[in-house]
Parts: sequence; C-alpha cells; structure tokens
Amino acid sequence: MECSPQLINEMRRRGLWLMMVILWSLPLLLVPTEFALGQSEAGQRQRMYEHYQQLRQYIRGGSVEPHWTGVGAQFWFSENKNAVGATIHLVDPARRSHRELFEVEPFREELQRVLDGDVPESGIPFTDLVLNDDDENLVELSVGDRLVELDIESGALREIGAVPEQLPQTIRGEVISPGGNWTARIEGNNVWLKSLRDSSEKALTTDGTEDQPWGVPFEPGLLWSPDGTKLSVVRMDLSSVPRTPIVSYLTDNPEVEWAISWEAGGPFEKADIFIFDVITEKQVRVLDDSIPDLLSRHKYRLGWSLDSSELFFAPIASNRRSLNVMAANAETGEVRTLFQETRETFFHIPAFRPLAMELMSEAKQFVWKSDRDGWHHLYLYDLEGNMIRRLTGGEFEVVEVIGVDEVQGWVYFTAHLDTARPYDSHVARVSLLGGEVEQLTEGRGIHSAVFSPGMEFFLDTYANVNLLPTVELRTVEGEFVETLSVAEIEAPADFIWVEPEEFVVKAADGETNLYGILYKPYDFDPSLRYPVIEIMTGRPNVAINEILRTHSLGGEALAQLGFVVLALDARGTPERGHDFHATIYREVGRYEIPDHVAALNQLFNSRPYLDRSRVGVFGHSWGGYYTIRAILQAPEVYHVAVASAPYDPRGDALIPFLGLPHENPEGYEYASNSGMADQLQGHLLIQHGTADTNSYFKWTMDFVAALAQVGKPVDLMILPDQAHNFGSSASYVEKARVEYLRSHLQNVGTGQGR
Repeated sequence: MECSPQLINEMRRRGLWLMMVILWSLPLLLVPTEFALGQSEAGQRQRMYEHYQQLRQYIRGGSVEPHWTGVGAQFWFSENKNAVGATIHLVDPARRSHRELFEVEPFREELQRVLDGDVPESGIPFTDLVLNDDDENLVELSVGDRLVELDIESGALREIGAVPEQLPQTIRGEVISPGGNWTARIEGNNVWLKSLRDSSEKALTTDGTEDQPWGVPFEPGLLWSPDGTKLSVVRMDLSSVPRTPIVSYLTDNPEVEWAISWEAGGPFEKADIFIFDVITEKQVRVLDDSIPDLLSRHKYRLGWSLDSSELFFAPIASNRRSLNVMAANAETGEVRTLFQETRETFFHIPAFRPLAMELMSEAKQFVWKSDRDGWHHLYLYDLEGNMIRRLTGGEFEVVEVIGVDEVQGWVYFTAHLDTARPYDSHVARVSLLGGEVEQLTEGRGIHSAVFSPGMEFFLDTYANVNLLPTVELRTVEGEFVETLSVAEIEAPADFIWVEPEEFVVKAADGETNLYGILYKPYDFDPSLRYPVIEIMTGRPNVAINEILRTHSLGGEALAQLGFVVLALDARGTPERGHDFHATIYREVGRYEIPDHVAALNQLFNSRPYLDRSRVGVFGHSWGGYYTIRAILQAPEVYHVAVASAPYDPRGDALIPFLGLPHENPEGYEYASNSGMADQLQGHLLIQHGTADTNSYFKWTMDFVAALAQVGKPVDLMILPDQAHNFGSSASYVEKARVEYLRSHLQNVGTGQGR
C-alpha cells in the first residue's frame, strides 16, 4: 500500500500513526510466537487448540429429536443422527417401554435394493414411522411418496404402496395457513398468496417498494389467524430513516448501496399493521393512531384470539418506558387497550425471546410475563385486560413459558430458581389457581423441555459449561423415567479434556456477586504463571453465563495456546432481576469495566498462577465496544486488546439503556469511546468490515479520527465488503486476533510463565 508524501505529512502533523493491517499483509502479522516453548510443545499446543476448535464435531449424543407417532406419548428418535451407526429407537413412556428398532445403515442398503436406488443420499431416509397394530415387529415407514414395511426381527423390507396424500407442514420461505389451504410469502416487497389445492398464485399487494415494503426485516412478518382465513402483515415506511453508504470496494468500479441507519435520537421508520381476508382480499389497517410516540417497529404482534376475531399486539413507546397490550378488531381495524405497563427505567425484551401471550382455548384467559416488580413473573388475565391473579413471585426470573395445560390446570415454564446458581434454568410449573412453584428438574446448567402432545411427559435436555448435554425423560410431575442420551467426546487419542472452572467474585461495590468461568490449558500447572485473556461481551441484553453453558465463544480453545481465559457478567446485564440490569440506565460505560477490574483483582489475589502483568481482552460487537472501553478506562490492568466490529451506543435508535439523546446528552457523551481516546495505552487492534450494517463502520472511523487528534497509535484490520460476522473472512479474522494477542502478551509486563 503506497501513501503520497502529502498524506504522510498530514498523518505526522496530526499525530496519526496507524498500522493498516489489510488482507494482503496478514503474513506479516502471523509471526510465530511460542512463549519460549520448544517446537514439540508448541506443536502440541497448536494441535490441542485445533482439537478444541472442532470440539462440536467430536461430540456424539446428548440430543434427541422426538417424532410423535400419534399413539399417546409414544415417539421415535434417531441416536447419532446423520452419523455412521445411527440407531432408531421407539419409546412408549406410559408403558415404560424403550426398544432399539433397527440400525439405519443396513436398512438403507436394503431400501436401495427395494426402491431401485430412489433413496435420499444422507440423513434418516424416512419421515414417518408407524408401528403395526397387530404385530409390533412390523413398522411402516414413509420414504418420499412411497410406503414400505420393515420386519424388525428378520430385516426383511417390502414396498406396500404409496403414502396417502398429505398437505406439507413446512415450505421454505413460505408460511402455511392453519388447515393447509394457503401459503403466504413476501416477494419483491409484496405479499403473495398461493393455493395448495391447485397451486394458483395471486398478489395480495402490488404497491410495495424499497422505501415502503410489505413485511418486517428480521422476523417472519406473516401471521395467520387460527381459522386460516385472515393474514396479518406489517407495512413499513422507511422513507424518513437515514441511510449509511456501503461501498463495494472489490468491483472494478466501486459501487455504493445505501443501508438503513438507525441512530439514537434519529427518526424511526413508520409501521402499520394490516389484516387481509384471503377469501375476499379485503384489507384492514389497524387503527392505533391514537397512541402517540410509538416505537413503530416494536408493535409486537402477540397472536390471534382463538375465534380469529381479534389480533393482539403490544406497541412500545419510543422512550421504551411504556407498553400497551391491545386488541384489533379483524373486520374494522378498531383497537381496544387491555392494559398498560410503565417503567421508570426501560422495558427489557430478552434477546431471542420476544413478548409472549399464552392464550387458552377453553377459558377466555391468557398468561402474561412481566417484570413489573423487578423480576420477570407470570400473571393470569382475562381477555378484557383484568388481572385475575399473580401466578409466580419471588427473587428469581421466569425465563420462558413452555406451555399451558388447561385440562389439568398447569403452566409450564423455565426459570432461574437456584439462587446459588442464578444463571441455571430449570423446568417448573405452577397451578393456574396459584400456589407454590414446583421445580421439575435437577442437574446444574441450562434446562429446556419438549412436551408430549398430551403433556403427560417431557424430554429434559440440559448442559453446563463443564457438563456435556444430557437428555432425560420425565413425567409432568418431574419424576425421572430414564436417561435417553448422554453426550460423549469421540476425539483423537491425543485430545485432553479440561473442565472449565466456575467462580464467584464481588462487583466493584463490594457487595454484589458476579459469576464467571475460567478456561485452562490442557497441561495446566498451578506453580507456573499464565498470561490472562478476558472474553468481553458486556452486551446489555444477553448474559454471557447463559451463552457459555450451551455454546462456545472460543475460550476453551484459546486457553490451549498457553493462556488462562475468563468470561463474566458485570452489572448491567440481564437474567438477574431489573435492579441488577438497570445499573447502567442512562450511564452506559460507567460501572461495567470497574466491575471487570474488581473481578480480575480478586482472581489475581486468589490464584497466583494468573499473571497480572500480561492481560489481554477481546470482544465482538457490543463486546468490541467494551473491549475498547476496558483498555481506555483501565490501562493499568488491560495491556492488549482486540475489538472486532465494535458497537457504538450512538448508533442505535432502538436501545433503551441510555434513554433518548435529548433527555440524556451527558450520558451519551460519556458512553462514547471517542471521548476517551486520549486515555489509550498498550496495544489495540480493531477489526471491522466495510459492509457492516449492525455496528456501523462509520463509528470505527469516528474513533480512529479521535485517536488521530490526540496522536494515539492503533492497529486496524479493514475487511473489504465483509458484514458484521465477517462471512468468508471469519477464520482469517480469528487467526489475526489470536496472533495479535500471542505476540503482544509475551512482550508486556515482567511476569514469568508459559
């Protein structure tokens, strides 16, 4: 890369010393650094690192997908699905019966012969399994449109006819109506309807444009009524929303696209909810104009009344401090308010768990989840908006409603019931008449449940950061029936599993417990001292403790290179009650890093093997924001940092944590990392894609400009045409991050160790 003399002089004049790490210069960055290790030990570390990166591929079992046969709670499942040696199991919980029916590979070979090779190339080759009523050794299996019969004892297989015509359950990109008469889809910014009876199609709308599309980005957008005659669709008006340029640098002539840019304090898009009668093609707009200052995209549609006469939805105010639960008449569009909720701080809508209204068919009632008293709990309402009773209470969080058993009168849900392990979630239930909450599962970690159609039994899948997934079968009372599957690691012989360590420390206030996880290398020796790397998330709407109990952020792999890696949730994150979460309200960036520093100091004091003179940190998106924040606010603690696709609180009109800019200008100014650019010490690498529409590239440029003004050096890796998660460049980005941390952490401080 060449720079003109004028540009070089200008950079010098402004004190800007940037090392631009571009795609073609990666080999210069990837200089081997082995922390003074011998070649054989370095090679072993690299192999172990690669093993841990592939850990998911080594895990067998620990997952059961039940296929209900329609006979009571009976179901079949495949063990080691899509792997060699898969076996089909049949379970009848009511009879406490569990049979291994047959192995898939021999069945597939026989199926190839019987059907003349007309067999799917991979996976389980059938979709339905039905046990013969007269002979339990005979099963009927649907293979495409052909029906075959298998004799389990002999392995004999014969074709017995065609599969009875059935309506499809799912069609990619389309939403099937109840009853299976229609599918709906968004195409070309318009709504299309297709008949599943004769395959005829018609456009329900023809006026959709890029600025005024039908359908909502990032959600299905099409919601059928229970009777399959009405369809709810949202129409957007994006014409007043600012755009940000996305430049494609890798074409012969760079091209520019203009992406939506929601910025704090900027204009929102407008959104209208419509209801279509698919028989008459009548359009009805939901008339919610009387509610001022709505956050338009967040008119959460909660579902239909069971008689299809009303659509329930919940608009949220633009300041995120009030929410209305409303119902729209499907014929006229007129609305009525069931009730309103208000907050002094903000409404928190958990990531990946939207608002839910659990409607009941017999009683005209619904279950509603609310954190109105500071903890998410369940409440029972009638359809007029009157609260009948509170169902749960106490200092714990209800996570998600699983279902309602109206016949027996129970609500089933998951909740953080163990106060000593506040991020664990258990399956529980409570009576619709009120009373004590009953915990139905044991075992540390995150539990999830799949119930049988009649809600007599459920499959409990649970895992923890140091416990591989396990699947158990239980009755609805929580009685253990059997273990269906326990995950095992089938790895190469030189793989060594190291259990992560959970820890508890105090926040910077000296009172609040914080919870975290430590990852250690395969040859950990407590008599040595190890450089430390913190995985920073700090995302205000997701708890890292929940993520790491079911997913990996790479910490266990990174540790194998000779680090101790840690992650924790500071104050300002969810799942611990509203007071814990709202610590950051109007003050994002003030308390989070002090909490992380307090945690590190306690770990240094209690674990002499942690080298406080060599501490690195990395994070992505919100984690990238807090990574930069850490090296700015605590340079005496954090020496090396890698921030990928760093977020900026000024770049999102939808976040509730700072309030609106005109209400809290001081909070926005303090939250900006650019305002602290003069505090940068140590080594900082920023990785960002130019096509990022989640964390806008412009804010990285804003931060770099601020560094230039105060003469602070920074390393940049710019990924042309790459989006938020870097796409095809993700592996490249990871390698650069790892080598940056390795190369710089061996040179800082005075500690001795690996």
